[in-house]
Amino acid sequence: MGGSVNVWVSAMDSVAGIITLSADVEADRLERWRAAIESRYGRVSPKVQGTQRMMQWVRRGRMVRLTWKTDRGDRVASVSLVDGRVLDAWGRASQ
Repeated sequence: MGGSVNVWVSAMDSVAGIITLSADVEADRLERWRAAIESRYGRVSPKVQGTQRMMQWVRRGRMVRLTWKTDRGDRVASVSLVDGRVLDAWGRASQ
């Protein structure tokens, strides 16, 4: 990962449905994250909303999202993995 990261896990019935990694990053570290994801899932164009940019890949019921924002010279990036199959199953089980 190129340094320390914060990790969040949202679990439903002891199964991870969402995992997010977040860190303050320099441009080269963000580029390594982006390149690693693109090498596996392919190239997509970034979406821009204000100072935030986002790239998203959806494959076989799972979503990977790379988001980054520059604020006052600091760049924060996160990578989230959302397992739609886990979330869908949890929604059905709790009804």
